[in-house]
Amino acid sequence: MSDNPAANLVGPADLAGSRLCAFDAIPDGGAREVFIGPRDDPLHVVVFRQGEKVFAYRNRCPHFLLPLNAGPGRFILLKDGLVMCAWHSAVFRIVDGAGIDGPCMGSSLDPLQTRIDEGQIFLN
Repeated sequence: MSDNPAANLVGPADLAGSRLCAFDAIPDGGAREVFIGPRDDPLHVVVFRQGEKVFAYRNRCPHFLLPLNAGPGRFILLKDGLVMCAWHSAVFRIVDGAGIDGPCMGSSLDPLQTRIDEGQIFLN
């Protein structure tokens, strides 16, 4: 362990191979919030499902680094594959995380690479 607290932070690369959830646990067109990593400082992840595809991002809006949801599992999912941040109404495309409206236009969500194996979603 380093004396520098920032050097001890766990990031997505440290958690590669971690199971996020079962594919069927996310309804088509839905989202699921997942916490992985150390209990005292987990990585907050949101996984969206669109048909047979999943898209995962750090669950934090680039505006003020707050979670996209206002409560456990409560995401504002809009038509046409969009999600709105519950705090300041920033709107993002689920397929690429791009901010397309509100205070995060031109910014994007932090993508996380995933894989589906035997009905389970894993962080790559």
